[in-house]
Amino acid sequence: MQADYRAAAQVLDNDGHTLRVRLKTAGALQLGSTRFTLTQFHFHTPGGETLDGEAFPFSAHVLHRGPGGGLLALTDAPCTEGVDWLVLRQPQTLSAAQLAQWQKLFADNMRAPQPLNGRRVGASRG
Repeated sequence: MQADYRAAAQVLDNDGHTLRVRLKTAGALQLGSTRFTLTQFHFHTPGGETLDGEAFPFSAHVLHRGPGGGLLALTDAPCTEGVDWLVLRQPQTLSAAQLAQWQKLFADNMRAPQPLNGRRVGASRG
């Protein structure tokens, strides 16, 4: 996996549910021989995911589009199968004051963790 991100113009979209940051020409993520273009990121509180049983109060979802338009990470309905999730090994920090400020602007907007239903969960070696 190799990230090639760069500064780019941003379009902020407050849809009342979250803040979406839409990007053009912001770079890409290379996984094997496939290049996924960075298209947007948005936020959820509480985080909605668990990692080794630990829940987090906030998360940023970074979306990429693959060749032919396929999404690498899709966090909004319709929750399509065949989505690859990549989770950073090292959580980033957010102060209690920053979290409180966010929660004043946006209500809880996460989807509860879902059962694996036979899906594989793996970890990289790096």
